[in-house]
Amino acid sequence: MTFEERLAAVCARMAGRNLDLILAAHDGAHFIETPNPVTVLSGFKSLGPAICLVDRAGATTLIVAPAWDAERARQICPKARVIGVGDVVEGLAAALPKSGKATIGSAGLAFLPFGIARRIAALLPEGYRGVYALPAPELSSDVSYPSQSIS
Repeated sequence: MTFEERLAAVCARMAGRNLDLILAAHDGAHFIETPNPVTVLSGFKSLGPAICLVDRAGATTLIVAPAWDAERARQICPKARVIGVGDVVEGLAAALPKSGKATIGSAGLAFLPFGIARRIAALLPEGYRGVYALPAPELSSDVSYPSQSIS
């Protein structure tokens, strides 16, 4: 399965579940036992914490820290809107839809340090219709990504 096919399948599943947005988060620690939903949804392997927002149409916003890693993210993900920040949660606050009516699916929050996960959860006001965890099949890592050199 190609990356584009994977993204299309995720978007189709989002539509089937009436999800408007997926919020995927990763703390930047790369352990083989810990999934990286940001890489699965964007193709980008972050140096630090990162958040990927994908809407039902497949439009992607990638929030990366440290801010100087944004240029590498833009090169690897040329179709994504990339935001380089010092704090990914502050970047998320600026990037989330302001309507308060989006249904958001989440991936990776359970693997984040509590301090980051708590701050993300606090950004989702009661006006949001809910946060749904995506099951593992949508985030399987059977997709090949371009190799990423860090220089």
